[in-house]
Amino acid sequence: MKLKRILSLALSGVLAVSMLTACGIGGGAGLSGNDIKADTTAVRKAMNTELDTLAQDTVDYKTDRDLTNATAAVARTLTEAEAKAANDDGAIVTGTASNMMSRYVEYDQWTSSFGTYHPDTAADITYVTALVFDGEMTAQEVGKAMAANVAKWDLKKADATKNSFDGSIAAYKVTIEAADKEAEDISVWFVGLMLEQTKKS
Repeated sequence: MKLKRILSLALSGVLAVSMLTACGIGGGAGLSGNDIKADTTAVRKAMNTELDTLAQDTVDYKTDRDLTNATAAVARTLTEAEAKAANDDGAIVTGTASNMMSRYVEYDQWTSSFGTYHPDTAADITYVTALVFDGEMTAQEVGKAMAANVAKWDLKKADATKNSFDGSIAAYKVTIEAADKEAEDISVWFVGLMLEQTKKS
């Protein structure tokens, strides 16, 4: 309990610094962001609906406060290079952004790609990843793209007698300042995803 309180205070500090950075204090890249709660709700609903359509509705992805706070904080620190990697399918972040996510969200494994996932042993494992999408996309399009990625895990085929699963998602649309004053600023969606596998006793 004490550790969680310390982590919460640390994250609050990071969020405060991130917000100052976004306002132009401290030389950060983030210019502005939407309402993360509204962004997350829209993307999450579209993702869950699409997973139903794809018959991959094993997990109903919800919101998680720690993941939401971490996603908001890290999204504000995205570099121009990280923003330029965004695409319609979702580019999994590496480097600074992934390192920062690892500081604020406790997990066992960073998901660097999506592929068929059929756990054959019972184990408690938390997977985390973060992706950047083109800012021109709607929240519904981002949700559908996230569902297409998650569907590759094919959790329908996981042995339900060994493990249960819970999932969380957070989405935040931000605008990143271009280093070249003549260039256009870059709008991207930053999406955090967490899958918790819990062994059944």
